[in-house]
Amino acid sequence: MYFEDLTNYTYDLPFFLNEVKCIGWLEKGYKFEQKPLSIFHFEKLKSIYCGNDLVDSIANQARGYHYCDFCNEDDPKFLCETINRFKWLGSNEIWIPSVIDNSYYAAPSLIIHYIEKHSYSPPQEYLDAVLNFNLNVKFNAQEVSNKLMKQYSNLDLK
Repeated sequence: MYFEDLTNYTYDLPFFLNEVKCIGWLEKGYKFEQKPLSIFHFEKLKSIYCGNDLVDSIANQARGYHYCDFCNEDDPKFLCETINRFKWLGSNEIWIPSVIDNSYYAAPSLIIHYIEKHSYSPPQEYLDAVLNFNLNVKFNAQEVSNKLMKQYSNLDLK
């Protein structure tokens, strides 16, 4: 599924979540920024995805997997060294808070694969949020997602 970077999140919803911006929702047939990303940004993003006792950046876990449209790799995964196990990519989202305002970024977990294998380069404001993400402060992405979904579902959406 393709969403242009920094557009309002609407994945599988009848409304937009104005507080959530899409990042890395790539699909064959749509161009995207390609350039090498610093290893520091990449390693920090992987650490955010792996999480810890305080941080769970995973939201909207699906039952199936979405595979990369750009290559034949049908089981993208990587080793989370902090928890010493593999995490599969393509079945959930990574949500992180913005440093600009009280908003969030939602990326498919395949963003890690897209960066590593296809040189996808996310927008700078997302990279700033990745670098500024504090892995020592409690954050639960699914709680944030649930709260926003409930807030919007209670609105009269005529």
